[in-house]
Amino acid sequence: MNKNYKAFFAILTISLVTFLSGCQNAVAPIIPLKPGEMQATVSGFGTFYTTNAHAIDGGSNSIYSIHASVRTADGLNDSVVFDFNFTKLTITPYTVDFSDPISYMNYCITHTDGSCSNYRVENGTGSGILKVTSITANDNIQGTFSGTFQSTTGSGNITVTDGEFYASF
Repeated sequence: MNKNYKAFFAILTISLVTFLSGCQNAVAPIIPLKPGEMQATVSGFGTFYTTNAHAIDGGSNSIYSIHASVRTADGLNDSVVFDFNFTKLTITPYTVDFSDPISYMNYCITHTDGSCSNYRVENGTGSGILKVTSITANDNIQGTFSGTFQSTTGSGNITVTDGEFYASF
């Protein structure tokens, strides 16, 4: 029996070493966003990251808006933009319901002629989830987002994953 235990522990050790060597990021720390940051992965376009995410409290209109963009190389214009507009609720966390007529998520790729290829989630177009996790009045709004954004200027769609925002008011 002693030989069986030794064989078992040898196989267990080899299995664990093999498994763990393939999991290099198994314990990678989660780095929280800083105020003004937004990031997401967009199929066909790669990683979106910016430090200029800002929010607008629509006040009595009962809406929040978030705008985040990446500027062109010369810094003069937006080249890639995320815009969100959604119903304001008083208790966080909450998930935005895109069946209402004012809530949407929009992704725009600006072309050199100034036109924009839009991809959108709204009532009847695309599908997505926007979760508001925290709101600090007159300071910031935080949350996550993802979805299948449908083209409004052509055919096709994009998939947005791992979206996070920490937009400043």
